[in-house]
Amino acid sequence: MLFRRRESESWWERLRVHLWPRRSWSRSGRYVVYRLRRLGATPHAIALGFAIGAFAAVTPYIGTHLMMAALLSWAIGGSIVASVLGTFVGNPLTYPLLWYASYEVGNVLLGGASSKKGDIDLSQGLFQSSFDQLWPILTPEALLAELYMSPERLRAAGADLALWRADGDAWTVSDVPLLDELVDLLGRDKPADDTSERERRAEAEYAAGVLDLMISREDLMDDEDHLLAQDMLYAEDLADRFVERDTRELVERAAADRDWTYGHVVVDEAQELSEMDWRVLMRRCPSRSFTVVGDLAQRRSVAGATSWDTMLEPYVAAHASKNSVPRWDYRSLSVNYRTPAEIMAVAAALLAEFAPEVQPPESVRACGVQPWSRQVTGDELAAAMEEFVRDEAAREGTSVVIGPPGVPGAVVASEAKGLEFDAVLVVEPERILTDGPRGAAELYVALTRATQRLGVLHQDPLPQALTGLSRRNGDLAALTVAERP
Repeated sequence: MLFRRRESESWWERLRVHLWPRRSWSRSGRYVVYRLRRLGATPHAIALGFAIGAFAAVTPYIGTHLMMAALLSWAIGGSIVASVLGTFVGNPLTYPLLWYASYEVGNVLLGGASSKKGDIDLSQGLFQSSFDQLWPILTPEALLAELYMSPERLRAAGADLALWRADGDAWTVSDVPLLDELVDLLGRDKPADDTSERERRAEAEYAAGVLDLMISREDLMDDEDHLLAQDMLYAEDLADRFVERDTRELVERAAADRDWTYGHVVVDEAQELSEMDWRVLMRRCPSRSFTVVGDLAQRRSVAGATSWDTMLEPYVAAHASKNSVPRWDYRSLSVNYRTPAEIMAVAAALLAEFAPEVQPPESVRACGVQPWSRQVTGDELAAAMEEFVRDEAAREGTSVVIGPPGVPGAVVASEAKGLEFDAVLVVEPERILTDGPRGAAELYVALTRATQRLGVLHQDPLPQALTGLSRRNGDLAALTVAERP
């Protein structure tokens, strides 16, 4: 030969070149295409060879598919090259589907039990059923539930094992920001969107048919010009006229639509929001126009804000330039219109102890009634609480008893947060203070719920911050009645 190699290639070198071309993949691909076009076989032989290759690919004899296809093709007169190409029907992407389908079909034919994942519904199509079970659609609910139920996955994600739960889909309010984040990460439910689009197109096609029925054959055959229905109305417009209108109120529609956005958002009790909560809010307000109201001293959530800078800067940070200014303003509310000066003095003493960096607001009014404390025994506590409730029932206004968890007749501070009462009785403040890492914030909330009168019942010695309360002993009802204006 004119261009014969001086040294013949080894079988290893030939195999390597077939697996990884010396030059580019595109050039090798074009070479394969040219060879296919120049196959010296009839269309019948090529089709027969390819079918034999596809048949060999679905058999479980991995490693022998090429040889099996070539031998069978040679035996019955098919194209050997086409049979080799047909074996590529079996590949790492299709093998799981082929094996699973073969196993399930065999179970159906032999009358055996199907796999634990669920029976195949042949009425829906073998391919679709197998595909859905091998590659199921990943939803936010399924992903988060599986994460919660697996300690191994929680450790791999660097999450606290306290998040583990036996029932992964026993949702709580804290799960809402995570589910909302997963919707963005995983994407929208495309099949549902496609179904809606198909229904819209079907309605438009039906409307187009209705318009066609309004034109008679005589009108089309007449030489005169006619004003037809299609000249005045499009099929899409006709279909839209029969779409059921949403009669819900604006707030109802906004609550039901995840993609609803707002021009401005007012956030109250903002100190309780976690970083994930803020991501949810920012997605609902692309303009970043917020009025944020919160008191860091009243924060009780471990994941809540410890600094407004930390929470807001990632979303409204100043532009990177010398003359840039922050895109948010901080205004401290220095005036207290709700809490009288006598009660605010007690709360300020507690605030100075656990949050000395926070400046307490100044009350604009005084009520003339000094907050008091009374030490009682365990046997006297229930009776003292009943006396307070009975006495306040005879007055105008509202009252509440706030105490630690487990005290009959008292509500916890978290349930009274954001509310106000004319009279408040705080029970066992020493237990509230030591109940968890945010006990001081809970006690601060309890003390600042009163707008007129504040009393404290305690069994153990008072916390240091409350030692300034006036001491009371004796009949509670008589003392409180004597203070009436």
